[in-house]
Amino acid sequence: MNIEVKTILKQVKANNTTYKNVEPGDVIKFQDLYSYLKKHSDKRFFNAVHNSYKHHLNNKKYFSDYLRKYKAMECIAYSIKH
Repeated sequence: MNIEVKTILKQVKANNTTYKNVEPGDVIKFQDLYSYLKKHSDKRFFNAVHNSYKHHLNNKKYFSDYLRKYKAMECIAYSIKH
């Protein structure tokens, strides 16, 4: 089963706590990765990656909202089917 990237964009979008205590260079990296996913929003990724993506979003080991969302976006960006 394949899932489209656009279905998860709302969950990884930055909010007012995402950039709290984050370096300006890291903010740019986050925005670049998010724009990459938006650019490929019509593409699909594998369902197995969907489970890993959910794990990163719900992982309490990562204390910052930035890190949880960035890791989830990385996981999906590496598995997009082109």
